[in-house]
Amino acid sequence: MRAGPIGPGRAGSRAGALSLAAAGLGIASTAAQVFVLRDLLVSAAGDEASIGIGLSAWLAGIAAGAAWARTLRQDRAGGAVPLLLAAVSLSGGIAAIVGRLLRSAFAPPSGELPGLGLAFGLAAATVLPSGFLVGAAFTGVGALAGTLQGEPPDDVLTRLYAWESLGSLASGLVATFLVGVAVAPLPACLGGGLVTVLLALPVSRADPRGKRILLGTAAILSAAIVCSSPLDAFSERVRFRAISPDTPVAAVSDTPLARLVLAGDDVRHLYVNGRYSASFPDPYSFETAAHLVAAFSERPGRVLALGGVSTGPLRHLLLHPVETLTIVEPDPAAFAFVRKHLPPEDRDALADPRVTVVEMDPRRFLNRSRGVYDLILLLEPDPSTLGRARLTTAEFFRECARRTAPRGALVLSLRTAPAALHGETASLSAALFASLRRAYPVVRVTPGPDSFLVAGFDPGFVTLDPMVLAGRFRARGIASSGFAPELFEALLLPDRVQAFGSAVDREAASAAPSTDDRPAAFAFALARAERETGGLAGRALSVAARLPRGLLALLVALPAAFLALRAAVHPPDLPRAAAWCVGLGGASGMAWSLVLLLSFQIREGALYQALGALTASFMLGLASGASLARRLCRRFEPAPRRALLLAAAAAGVTGLAVAGALPALSRLSGLPAGVPLAAHAALLLACGLATGSLFPVAMTTFLSPGADTLQAAGRFETADHAGAALAALVGAVVLVPGLGLAATAGLASATMVLAAAAVARAR
Repeated sequence: MRAGPIGPGRAGSRAGALSLAAAGLGIASTAAQVFVLRDLLVSAAGDEASIGIGLSAWLAGIAAGAAWARTLRQDRAGGAVPLLLAAVSLSGGIAAIVGRLLRSAFAPPSGELPGLGLAFGLAAATVLPSGFLVGAAFTGVGALAGTLQGEPPDDVLTRLYAWESLGSLASGLVATFLVGVAVAPLPACLGGGLVTVLLALPVSRADPRGKRILLGTAAILSAAIVCSSPLDAFSERVRFRAISPDTPVAAVSDTPLARLVLAGDDVRHLYVNGRYSASFPDPYSFETAAHLVAAFSERPGRVLALGGVSTGPLRHLLLHPVETLTIVEPDPAAFAFVRKHLPPEDRDALADPRVTVVEMDPRRFLNRSRGVYDLILLLEPDPSTLGRARLTTAEFFRECARRTAPRGALVLSLRTAPAALHGETASLSAALFASLRRAYPVVRVTPGPDSFLVAGFDPGFVTLDPMVLAGRFRARGIASSGFAPELFEALLLPDRVQAFGSAVDREAASAAPSTDDRPAAFAFALARAERETGGLAGRALSVAARLPRGLLALLVALPAAFLALRAAVHPPDLPRAAAWCVGLGGASGMAWSLVLLLSFQIREGALYQALGALTASFMLGLASGASLARRLCRRFEPAPRRALLLAAAAAGVTGLAVAGALPALSRLSGLPAGVPLAAHAALLLACGLATGSLFPVAMTTFLSPGADTLQAAGRFETADHAGAALAALVGAVVLVPGLGLAATAGLASATMVLAAAAVARAR
């Protein structure tokens, strides 16, 4: 297809075809992004760090693809559009399957923990190429926009940008509300690609070769959708053999929150998002832990379990004088999946009339509950993800304290060390201890390696004295062949309890607590997990977790400060300054959206269920901001420099508004679910408006004088996504735990001020 000029008579229909193609590109790219990142999370046994790596690779790929497309002639780039759109539509499914097959090649030997190096390798092999195709495809569509006559090129490019954002919006909503609920991820991703191919057909109406490519791709995708179930099962078995070669896969399930794999025969092993979670039955470990934590309460009549009891400890807990035991499960589909594979004894325990299962987020449950409990259990893995870290903050513990009886106790599990505390383990223990101290006057800690932090109000009842605990156990008349009262003394030797507790208390004296705004426990838990892999990422995260806040903020602001200083000494031309402004705007927009998404997750917990609405708000802001800014530019025709300054200033003010609003958002947690959702969505809409408004202004700058639409679209895509890639890499795992949500948003605003300073000095 030769991209020659198109006369006014055909421009309207051609513009509509390009808009449909841009929308299809948004649909396919978002579907691929969601599916491939989700699969990367499982393959890398990951957390927010691997998601950040994957998202950064995706955005870097888009930037690289746009930069490559700029090296082509405009007619060649436009002629490649059908092929590029076909490749994008296939990329998501291919990348995920290839990633599963590569898992065994890149993974460490069986039994060793995968580090972030695995996430980098898989992202480079799968996510980055998919992003590359997206960046090249959008730039190619931009080249076709230059063949239209009858309307300004910057208007056409702005419309294409808006349509791509709207396509992403639609795909994000479908992915959130259907994937893992009504549709499996692989056929959903392939279906998104099929929609893209069909929407792209009008673009190739005059190009028989392009039409054949798109129709052939549609046939391939249709066949792949039909065969997706066996393909999914086969690739999952190949991937799991790298994790546990000699363990057969028994069942696999996708939920909106996780991918679950159950393996083994007589003993079942549960893997959640590629990471080992639990084994059952395990009578000795579960029975010992259950009797120990139950004895921490003088009389555990009313028990609240916020995870970690249904796969074994529950039936032993019910041997104690329990009147009611409430289990809070945030993922009903995952709970149902595990429940049907439990041993009969554990299923019978769940059916006990004293047991109530509540399908709700733990924090929302505590906000709504009016109950008071004698024993609150948090027996979850370490807080190495923000999803778990949100249940270890000072604010969360205060909610727990409101629901703890005066003579009751809260018990938190923590993997520590068998002897001395040091490094990230000491920092993590201290952060959790300090957080608990904000809510409870009495906090005790048992020796490692499997420690418990026990908190309450009365030192006479919150005790680790083995004689007292053994007396409580005997008084309850529990008959057990696997546990005896004498074990309390072996588990809680007074000298070890004293030494271990003193060590944690000393560390906590100078430690900052983990809070909703700054979840420090997450940084230390993640750094420790990566340290155990022996990789460079673990050492880097360990250093970052210990940097003073001021030094960390200075290091992050240095690139923007350097650009502003360079502009003051050697004023750049306006297009170069505009590219800097777009790059910093991409980084700031990513930072603000991450901060707001994490704010909602930390405070509400239902991020995955609400992700569609929240992402849609940001995408709607991008599309609306671009359209509104273009109209204003056309009406008032400001000078490009003035327009850039106004756009950068508006973005900076928006970021400051987000930083100022974040503390107020925490006060919305007790209100109906729609209120905090609407508040976060409104702020994301504002951030999208501010970020999207940079597009038409930058296009005006890049297109003057004599530049073509290929160069303009490619330049924007490269700068915008390169900045966003950098922010995605460090935002969730370094900036948020190191600086806090509000400070991260404020720092992003400061970079926009520095960008405006560079624009003000431009020639």
